[in-house]
Amino acid sequence: MKYLFMNILNMSIRANYVILAVIVIRLLLRRSPKIISYALWSVVAFRLLCPFSLESNLSILPRTKISNAHISRDIIHDIDPQVNLETARVDNIVKNSIPRSTPDIIVNPMETYMRIGIYIWLMGILAMLTYSIVSIIILKNKLKEANHMGGNIYEAKNLRTPFVLGITEPKIYLPVGINEEERYYILRHEKVHIKRYDHLIKPFAFLILCVHWFNPLVWISFILMSKDMELSCDERVLRDADSNAKKLYANSLLSLASEKHILNGGPLAFGGGSVKSRIKRILNYKKPPFWIIILSLVTVTLVGIGLLTNPKTSLNSKSLQSYTGAYQIDELLYMCPENTNHPMEGITNFYGISETAFAIIDSNNGKTKEKFDNIKWKGQKLSRKKWEDMFQADYLTYDFNDLEASSKLIYIISDSYNLLEMDDELWLAEINDGHIWNVYSLSRVDLPIKDGELDVTRDKLDKKIKLTEPKWYPSQTTGADMVELDYVSDEIIIFHGYFGLYVYDLKDQRIIASLDLKTIGCHMTQGDDYCQVTVSKDGNIVNLHPISSEDMYVYTVSDHTLDRVPYKPMEEEFKFNNGEYGYLYSENGTLGTLVYIRGDKSYGLFKNEETVISSVKELTPSKIVITYTNPTDKEVSYGDTHILQGWNGQEWFNIPLKPNVAWRDILNILKANKSVKESIDFESMYGELDTGHYRIIKPMKIESSSIDVITQFDVKNGIIVIE
Repeated sequence: MKYLFMNILNMSIRANYVILAVIVIRLLLRRSPKIISYALWSVVAFRLLCPFSLESNLSILPRTKISNAHISRDIIHDIDPQVNLETARVDNIVKNSIPRSTPDIIVNPMETYMRIGIYIWLMGILAMLTYSIVSIIILKNKLKEANHMGGNIYEAKNLRTPFVLGITEPKIYLPVGINEEERYYILRHEKVHIKRYDHLIKPFAFLILCVHWFNPLVWISFILMSKDMELSCDERVLRDADSNAKKLYANSLLSLASEKHILNGGPLAFGGGSVKSRIKRILNYKKPPFWIIILSLVTVTLVGIGLLTNPKTSLNSKSLQSYTGAYQIDELLYMCPENTNHPMEGITNFYGISETAFAIIDSNNGKTKEKFDNIKWKGQKLSRKKWEDMFQADYLTYDFNDLEASSKLIYIISDSYNLLEMDDELWLAEINDGHIWNVYSLSRVDLPIKDGELDVTRDKLDKKIKLTEPKWYPSQTTGADMVELDYVSDEIIIFHGYFGLYVYDLKDQRIIASLDLKTIGCHMTQGDDYCQVTVSKDGNIVNLHPISSEDMYVYTVSDHTLDRVPYKPMEEEFKFNNGEYGYLYSENGTLGTLVYIRGDKSYGLFKNEETVISSVKELTPSKIVITYTNPTDKEVSYGDTHILQGWNGQEWFNIPLKPNVAWRDILNILKANKSVKESIDFESMYGELDTGHYRIIKPMKIESSSIDVITQFDVKNGIIVIE
């Protein structure tokens, strides 16, 4: 449902361009037959219903990414949600207003907002359908006493205006008291509606409006389309009429509008319209010259095609001349579901493009891994059918809807690699067994390229490496090898895992620096490519050495820089002494529960500043007093409840309260930069505790984020001992 909702949003945004264009063209053609303006609204309907677009050289839309998904499907999962509304200023305003996922929030807030949006959207559709159906039912009940005048014509009292009602058997309802001359022209008008199948078109347009009810421009389109429908019928009736007939027709509309009636046709019936504009149009109507009709038809046909289609991609004129240079992977855009290995792991390549060659270059040493010569860079148009076939395997077509573009060109390199020009972006596609395996977006790097290879020697490569901060999620696992604590002082700790290297400030309780290890190929925690991490005694220098490489990376904490140099063992490295510096622990093997425990203090490493610190300074053989400190600038709420768990050597288990003990239903507030003490008498609440390792989990809340504050202790011979 969420993907259907996002497709509807994207179609609505795309259609806005066409709606605005039709409104402008409609004004320019105000003296042309209204049937022409009426026909143009079919283009808007197509854009509001079809998730794809055709291409032609007659397109009058700008050569932009209009056919792309303006709102990405991954917006509900991205830490930094993106939108593409074709206007940078508007994009920035919208993106800045979108709630971001933060490390402390397990569920991305966009998922909640998206779910709420879907419910509101569905309720809006239901409300509009219910209103229209109820209106029609009420109207039909009141029309039961209408007099049958023959054929499909009926007369009813208190009608506000003549109208046609019905889908399969449309009936014409007229107000009582219309004289014969007025009746003649009014019946002709309503019969034109039926002859043109307007009794089917308007309900269909109303259904489109129900789906896109949230878009004001669609409401404007429905109103203007209804107006053009009525005016075009008027023109058809008056096409061969004289001036006297015009006056009779106008007088009939005026008399109907001036009388007081109670019944209307409802949203699915039609008739009436803006009486004032209709009368003015009728009295001023002149049959347009033949040449104006022909010119209008040709103009509207071309304009219709221009709005219906996107700019067509040139078949043969494109080449990669403007793309020559060096590139690196910017983002993984698509991964085949059959691919069980994460393709970004270990990628440290440059990609060289020259006039006749394509090369894959090791960014660690500048050496060419693989090269393809004698390539004739000639872009081939990539049709939707061919694009879809590239994602098909074993009669299954994998989802690739997020990879759309208004212009697509493919450059064949080999059976394993293709380059894709998607609008103004360059993508690299890896091919496996004839179908796409992975798709990456590429970004240019400032390195000289000659014949597809780096035109520099290894020692001339820039040693200064661009730092990339890692992305992580609370539910992300710590990995099979857990997390390694590399350095500890009274001020900071340094730790790492496959997910990155982090520097944590113990005083401010937050991560102050981080480094993505995947980008430098130093994220492996075992095997031949294991990354050896050593830290200097002062904690300022971190050496990162893939043991299979002759090089290493030197990270300087103080100025947050990274250099690549030949490997050299660290002379004075930091060493641990008998565990006196504490340890790392994760309750369920995820980053969200990863804590650093030292003495009687516990630090939630990936909770940043939104955390509460627990410490124990008072205890008796059966009683413990925990001090909870709130170092943030926000209020913390908590209740009377806590959870006591014991460790059986393999997992944590809950220890139940005594039968006569119950939690009180209270709410406490711990103000910013304040502390509070909580006393727990284990003997009265749980009974005597056996010898073993225990912890207390205290649920708390900082604004909308839930946190668990953990305090651990041991019981030895009936005495509580704090670690």
